[in-house]
Amino acid sequence: MSKLVNFPDFFCIGAQKSGTTTLHEWLTQSEEVGLPWTKETHFFRDEERFSKGQNWYFQQFKDTSLRTKIFGEVDPEYMYFPECSERISSTCDAPKLIIVLREPISRALSHYRMSQRRGYETLTFHDALFEETSRLQNGDRFSKIHHSYIDRGLYAKQIEKIMYQLPKSRLLVLKFEDLYASQDSSVKALNLICDFIGISSNGITCDVSVKHNEAAVPRFVFLRDIIYGQGKLKKSVNRLISSRELKIRIMKFFDRLNTKTLDNNSSLLKVDHCPDFVYEMFINDLCKLQSMVDVDVSHWIANYQSYLKKK
Repeated sequence: MSKLVNFPDFFCIGAQKSGTTTLHEWLTQSEEVGLPWTKETHFFRDEERFSKGQNWYFQQFKDTSLRTKIFGEVDPEYMYFPECSERISSTCDAPKLIIVLREPISRALSHYRMSQRRGYETLTFHDALFEETSRLQNGDRFSKIHHSYIDRGLYAKQIEKIMYQLPKSRLLVLKFEDLYASQDSSVKALNLICDFIGISSNGITCDVSVKHNEAAVPRFVFLRDIIYGQGKLKKSVNRLISSRELKIRIMKFFDRLNTKTLDNNSSLLKVDHCPDFVYEMFINDLCKLQSMVDVDVSHWIANYQSYLKKK
């Protein structure tokens, strides 16, 4: 596949469950930015879509006739799957990459809740972490997407592979709390992002009181199973709608209707502590991360070390 020649100009590649949906909503407010019609085309991750070629990908974007715009995509799958950075490097001419990192255990828990809500996870959080290695070693693509709670939080391992394909100078690495800790920090982070990709922050409102992708449960399990399940009913619905893109849009619409946000006092939010080996894995990875990129995660490391000492 030939290079797309400066298209897109940037990607926000993750990490998953680190506020990428909120960042997408911020960028949609800018008249200078062109984004795909739907968040996350998965073009560089999905083999079937990638095989459709760059013309298909180009058609997923709004206002592509206006090259005065800066074009980009927000898709956290691109950080985790190594083939994505390889494909981006081979087809795009030096795009800029934005990476937002979340404290790994909080990220893992948020990921677990999402898989649980969609009916993809029946184990407890504690047991799911113990079973993760065997699940991923089986090479099951489903588990790589939905059960990679620890593995997606090993940021140094992922960024190292990305930097092998793309230069460090084209990476902007931020932390989840940089974007969402307070209104002032959000504005500062937004300005950093806008400067990095070459647009003005004028016209973009970042309201930290507005939450996206909060912890939730399905209102109706039967509807959840139609949307995310693999049973006969789901297959019957799939046969009725030939367009994959239309299926995704319909699924997202009904998923929003079927989602009930959890309050902070919900008993469903209570989970067991992580096993010790999880803290140790994250400590080692975060120490390596700090030597690779300009990001201070020492407070995450200190919190994990403090927890281990108390046990």
